Amino acid sequence: DETDNAMNSKELIDSVSGFRNLDSTVVSRALMNSLAKKIAESKDYIDEEEISTMIHSLKNLDSLAVTHKFTEALHVKFQGLNTKLKAGQVSKCLTGIGNLSPTIMSGGFIKAILGDINERRDDFNETDILTILNGLINYSGVSGISEIINILFLALEGRWQKNEKVTSPRLGVQIYNLYKRLIPVDLENSYENFIENYSAARSKVERHAVNIILNATGGMYIEENKHVSGFEMDIFLPRHRLNIEVDGPQHYSKKPMDIKRDRHLLEAKMITVQRVNLLQEDIREGVIEILDLSKIRRKPEKNRW
Repeated sequence: DETDNAMNSKELIDSVSGFRNLDSTVVSRALMNSLAKKIAESKDYIDEEEISTMIHSLKNLDSLAVTHKFTEALHVKFQGLNTKLKAGQVSKCLTGIGNLSPTIMSGGFIKAILGDINERRDDFNETDILTILNGLINYSGVSGISEIINILFLALEGRWQKNEKVTSPRLGVQIYNLYKRLIPVDLENSYENFIENYSAARSKVERHAVNIILNATGGMYIEENKHVSGFEMDIFLPRHRLNIEVDGPQHYSKKPMDIKRDRHLLEAKMITVQRVNLLQEDIREGVIEILDLSKIRRKPEKNRW
């Protein structure tokens, strides 16, 4: 705020790119508005790769941090592009805005990013389309977006009906369930085959967490690596409708798909999700805390004396 110097494009990109590993607990709206002002004041041209990188950097942030003023400043820069975004750049942008709300990200900006979907839908591969659909979930009620969503689903199903191989069965089932849409036979068959051949390598710490629960509860029935709606649950306690996820360092903050996954499991399947992180010094303490919070009866511990 105190500097009067305009920022060049590299300085802007470097500043916004710094958000990619942060979450909304450490990024203030005041900072976002200050950057919006700098973006608006900058006379430098920002090309399609640079602007898609900036938007993608918002992927771990939500509407508590990102402001409408900031996205509108990017929108103005976007309108100055000389060429349309490539398919991969569109996917990057939609990944970046997937956790925002329509009050922050305007429908006009989203449509500008997507371009003419009827004209461009053959430019996108299956993973591109599924990634874009994942980014559009929060905007399905925005005028004109629901039509785009339907076009994308039809494009997917048209490919599968032409016997094109389903390349992302797990993501596909997740997206169809998040949108509450009937899963096509081709996708369902591919997903069942995927599950049949899926061999998840259990990490030592996940096995340790299972043993902690078994010992603490006297042998409660546990399902491991159970798949529901395309989502894999590390540990599932069916009696209590509880899913315990053992998250690694890459889950230091919840990712947009984690938030959508947890919400879907709760709302559609009445499964509560609790997470224990490997960064905790004592995994046992974290697992026991989850059991206590969930009011799961534990057997008395033996007197160590």
